[in-house]
Amino acid sequence: MSLKLNTQKRQAETLFSDGHSISGHFFIPPISRGLPGNGNVFELLNDDRSYIPFEIAAGEISLLQKDSIMMVRMAISEMPKELPYLSRISTKFFLLSGDTIEGHIYTDLPKTHTRLSDFLNFSQKFIFIDVDQQDFLINTKFVKMVMPGL
Repeated sequence: MSLKLNTQKRQAETLFSDGHSISGHFFIPPISRGLPGNGNVFELLNDDRSYIPFEIAAGEISLLQKDSIMMVRMAISEMPKELPYLSRISTKFFLLSGDTIEGHIYTDLPKTHTRLSDFLNFSQKFIFIDVDQQDFLINTKFVKMVMPGL
């Protein structure tokens, strides 16, 4: 009898607070906890675990300390963007590293709370931002300032 959890791999580049980055695969559950469809890296990064498995090379597994992850760049888009209840907000993130990320965030907050400040104050540890059809997940701990985009 096998006790191994059935997971799927998601390719990504992980950038750390010290400036280093690694490419590999996250292991995600086949069922999402809150979003339509399969599990995703966004949920994985926002769960309550401190360390998560990451495959650096075929069969070589490491455990990443989530608090040290500054940003994740997904190889393929996995976040829903076309759902009718989502509002899109153009946003510019200024990171402690000096980098700037500009794109769109998506919120499902009530119509009375659609300001950028509402979104940021109700967000989880990692925020999803769509940059030219590519998914980025930013750790809010490394955000210096946020401004509305164009």
